[in-house]
This record gives sequence, structure tokens and C-alpha cells, in this order.
Amino acid sequence: MPFFRFFLIIFLSGCNGNTHFEAVFQDPQKAVSGDIIIVSGGTVNQTTAPFPLHKVALFSSDGTFKKFLYEAKAGELLYGAVIDPTTSDLFYTVDTIDRVDGIDLSSLQPLPSLLDVNLNGVNMRAIATLSDGSKIIAESPTVIEKYSPSGVRAGPPFPITLPTAINNIVIISGDRFVVTFTTNPDSPRIYSAAGVLTSTFPSTSPCTTNCDPYDVVELSDGRFVLNSRVTHGLYLYGPNLSYLGALYLNTGVLNSPSGMALLQNGNLIVCGTNYNTCEEFNILGSVATRVGTTALINNASAVRQPLSVMVIP
Repeated sequence: MPFFRFFLIIFLSGCNGNTHFEAVFQDPQKAVSGDIIIVSGGTVNQTTAPFPLHKVALFSSDGTFKKFLYEAKAGELLYGAVIDPTTSDLFYTVDTIDRVDGIDLSSLQPLPSLLDVNLNGVNMRAIATLSDGSKIIAESPTVIEKYSPSGVRAGPPFPITLPTAINNIVIISGDRFVVTFTTNPDSPRIYSAAGVLTSTFPSTSPCTTNCDPYDVVELSDGRFVLNSRVTHGLYLYGPNLSYLGALYLNTGVLNSPSGMALLQNGNLIVCGTNYNTCEEFNILGSVATRVGTTALINNASAVRQPLSVMVIP
């Protein structure tokens, strides 16, 4: 009997009923729970500084690059992305032929695109998905549309017009969504699923009146982490949006933070566009500590101008 076959039989016979062959010999090309997805993009073409990749990259939970899930065609711009909380499908915005594309992460097959004449603004931006599958889409720098799971456009109060350029849209508890945007006033706003403005983050913290916040993450205890592309820091807020102070600030590690997400181990992953890396942080109380001495993801060929980061549930 060949040695490998003999070894395989002995190895499998020692596995208990909770161990699966597929889990032991996992296909590195598949997307699995805990994997990290990063969208590198923005509002400028690949050939223009800062030369964003405009690609959707898949990484394992330890930061190892697996493959590209999508690479923009000539003239296309990628920006926002989200994983549907109910289907675990990936959706991302594509500018030029303005649309929302999707990928079934279980099969890595493309899903039908959402195309609508109202998705016609200059530079499509962020996207978020509510618990019922409805999509909240920044179809231009200042206008937010809503579509049902079947692609029907919502009526008033949508579309919502913001006073300045939108950075991101994030779903939080209570089926609410947060909108972050640039320049004054740039305090993130919280809306109900129906599109009603319910509250606003304090405008006086952490950097007075111009923080340029990009992303918000809600922690398991109800607190919020908000980042700032002006001070390059992470800031902590209470469940009632009270400002609690700086969570992490070290411009030698994190610079121009962009997308953030919670990893399966409970730690926070934060990407930044100045170093084109994604760092892992452990949060204990009101202090965040960098995990390790190097970035969790530091891969110049797969990450350049990272704007969105997600973790597959």
C-alpha cells in the first residue's frame, strides 16, 4: 500500500465525528467563515495617484491572501461593499455603468446586478444592507437611495440628500444606519430603516469641527468606535453617543483610517490608506492595543487604497 494512502487511512481513522475531511484539507480558493474581504478603490482611476487597485480581495483570517473576487474593468471604479447579514452574499458598488454587483460567497458565483436609472450620480459610494435585505446606497457623493430586496426603489423620505460628501454607510443595532461624511459639518448621522434622522454623533469631539470620520463599528457592549482621517485615531462613544475619549492614536501604525470591522475573535480590524495596510486591535475597557508588531494584512499587490473591509460570518 502506498505510504500516503496508508497515512491518510490512519489519519482519518483517528478523527472524531466532529472533524470533517473538508475542514482538514480546506480548499484555499473557497471563501469560509472568518475570511476577510477588502475592497481597494475610490473615486479616481487605477492610473491616477494614489493609484487604487479597484479590486475585491479575499484573505484568510490570519491575513493570508487567497484570491481576487472581482477586478474592475477599464474605466470602472469600486468604492463601497457589504455582506448581507441574512444571506451572507457580498454586494459592492460599481461606478461608470452605475450598478450594484453581487457575489454568492458560498459558490463565488456572480449574482444579478442591481441596475436602475436613478443610480446615475457621479461616483457611486457606500452601500449597506438592512435585515430584510433592503439596500441603502449612496448613488452619488450626497444622495442616498433605498431599494427593496427585489430591486424596487423606495419613496419618500428617500432619496435622502446630505450636506456634504458621503464616506460610508453602516448598519447598527435596531436596524438603523449611520452615515459618515466629509468636511463641516461632518458629525455622523443615524437614521431609522425608514430613512428618518434620529440622532447625531457629537460635533465637538474628537477634533472639534472637522474630523472627516470614515467608518463606525458597534461593539458587543453597545459602544461605538469611530475613526478620523484628520487625526488618524480611533475614538470611543457610549451607547447613548456620549464621547468617552481616544481609543487608539499612533500615526506610525495607523494613518488615514478607512474601513473597520470586527473579526471573529472579537478584535477590531482597521485599514488605512496612507500605509495601505490593515491592523488588528484588541480592545480592553477603553484602550485598544495593536496585536503583534506588524500589520495583519500588508500586501501591496492586493491592497492599495483599502476603503471597505468585511468579515464573512
